[in-house]
Amino acid sequence: MAWKLVGGVFSVGGIEATNLDFNFARESVICSLDAKVEANQKQAILEAKQSGDSLGGVVLIKAKAHKNLLGLGEPLYDKLDGRIASVMMGLNGVKGVFIGDPHASFMRGGAYNDAMNKEGFKSNHSGGVLGGMGTGEDILVWVHFKPTSSIALKQESINIHYQSVELEIKGRHDPCIAIRGSVVCESLLALVVADFLLLNMGAKLSGVEAFYTRD
Repeated sequence: MAWKLVGGVFSVGGIEATNLDFNFARESVICSLDAKVEANQKQAILEAKQSGDSLGGVVLIKAKAHKNLLGLGEPLYDKLDGRIASVMMGLNGVKGVFIGDPHASFMRGGAYNDAMNKEGFKSNHSGGVLGGMGTGEDILVWVHFKPTSSIALKQESINIHYQSVELEIKGRHDPCIAIRGSVVCESLLALVVADFLLLNMGAKLSGVEAFYTRD
């Protein structure tokens, strides 16, 4: 079975999902992860648009646990999580990327560390990446988008002569770019994982042999 990716909008303007339903996100017009807060998120977007303002948002992308994710990445100069963060930060409007448990910085090591038994990991606070390499567990990527800069509200600024002016932007602009960003981030994660899968294929002689001797 091939590995799969899912994603959706976790929060809009501070209105957060309390339930992560990736199937619902596929049907939601705003890619919301929670049917219970979707209406409030949509209302917040409409109110921001009507007032000429914008909202920030957070997107959650997940590459589902799979044996092919195990060992992806290099432990120093080309870490899996480092590449993911770099690619996501290259997307316009992204101001932060977090991989794993978003509360990690508030936790103690005893609670954060992912214990193991014969069946595998008992938790996944690391978000599928340890030491820069994939663990085979779900890769969890949180992407934070800033509010759209282009808004209809008048803003204080200066012109080329360093004179104080009021900046007023015309045209149609998205009140929340995180909505579109959900699909884009999902695609970017797919590209990163696919790239590492190709690199990993040539890392072992058995992989190279299997590739060049196949029918």
